[in-house]
Amino acid sequence: MEEKKYEKFIFWGNGSVGDHAITIDYANRFFESTKISSLILMKDNSQFLRDMFIPYRDHIEYLDISSVSKINVFNLAIKSIFHNYCYLDIIPNKASVSYKLFAYFIRFFTKSRFVGFNLEGTKNFPVGEGSCHFLGKYNYIPPNLDKEYFHEQANRMLKFLGFDDVVRPPQFDYIKQNDIFEKYDLKEKEYMVFHLCSSHPDRSLPTDRWNKIITNLRAFFPDTKFVFTGGNLDYKFIDEVLANIPSPNNVLAYSLPMQELLTLYANAKLTVTVHTGNAILMNMLHIPLVVLNIRGINIFKRYFSENTTELTSEDGCTCNPFEEECAMVNYKGVDYMACLFNIKDEVVIETVMKRFKEIE
Repeated sequence: MEEKKYEKFIFWGNGSVGDHAITIDYANRFFESTKISSLILMKDNSQFLRDMFIPYRDHIEYLDISSVSKINVFNLAIKSIFHNYCYLDIIPNKASVSYKLFAYFIRFFTKSRFVGFNLEGTKNFPVGEGSCHFLGKYNYIPPNLDKEYFHEQANRMLKFLGFDDVVRPPQFDYIKQNDIFEKYDLKEKEYMVFHLCSSHPDRSLPTDRWNKIITNLRAFFPDTKFVFTGGNLDYKFIDEVLANIPSPNNVLAYSLPMQELLTLYANAKLTVTVHTGNAILMNMLHIPLVVLNIRGINIFKRYFSENTTELTSEDGCTCNPFEEECAMVNYKGVDYMACLFNIKDEVVIETVMKRFKEIE
């Protein structure tokens, strides 16, 4: 194993829940292998995302690099001149000019290093113009997005840097908030959670279809608490889903703090979700889960947990976000991804019923 030479791993984080969950798993995995702490740079420094770090704050820090905190980036760049930091670009994205300039500065004018996964040979990143070419050929490796899960890529990055890999599935710790059960009159392992909204509307089903699905499930499970989670902008969507489904056992749990949300997920009898960052969290908790997923590439897959049942459709689907546009289905003026839209309602209903009844 390579002699310990880096003082800190610094991950360039994105703003979404899913990206931060993946990045935290990287940081935990790197700490397990190297005992070197990490710093995650956050473009969205909301309290909700900051609370993700609570169980790991002994070895993971975060730094606000939003537009109002650019001074933090400048200070970090200055520190990098004198310290052996290792910056990591782990989620291939199109780099902005300012990002490239920062990477060039780290590469040529500091003691630190900047490495990443280089995506090339696709529509957006042609051969020779990959997503991380600017880091230099000794500082990037190709990602196997169509073959590897994100934790497998993390292990490959560890080996690339000369460290031992960490053979375990992704996992996420949380601090149990017992008050949440009294707040919503819930009994652990007796309720079902639904997270039906995605940050991209095309990655869910129309509200009238969810209405049909929930109506059928409510008929089969009249006494089971159905908990619907979401953010501040999801009220209207859930209201339409629950139209004409009156029940005292429908619970609306909006905009919960992160640790309350994780407690709610981790102690449900069954969770149901669409393709979104919350699906990553649920899967990393290894809880009973049914996910309506886009086909995509392997980095988007959720079934690294044996407790997850994934539903997707190949009907009319050309889904590969890095190669070609995903086939869309227009329904009442809204476009939906075919791989998710073409999952039949009856399949969703039957799968949820089957999973719920199987769980002891």
